[in-house]
Amino acid sequence: MATILASVQQLVYVIVLCENIERMKAFYRKLSTFPVESESETTLSLRAGSLLLALRKRTRDYDGRDGGAQFTGVQLAFRVSRDDVEIGR
Repeated sequence: MATILASVQQLVYVIVLCENIERMKAFYRKLSTFPVESESETTLSLRAGSLLLALRKRTRDYDGRDGGAQFTGVQLAFRVSRDDVEIGR
């Protein structure tokens, strides 16, 4: 039986959801030397080799906005081959 992650080629994107984005931006800037890929009032994206590490303020309903610690604080994106994605089947 094949596992659901068997076709994953690479982890490409990590989003850390934040309640206090300014505090998290300051923490990650002090912690790392990764170059800034982009920044806005509610986000900071850092390039860590082939991985994009993004901080994002919880602003969307599916982020658990105003939900606190019981909601997941990290989102991951994996690269898979086009043939492994089922679209409209």
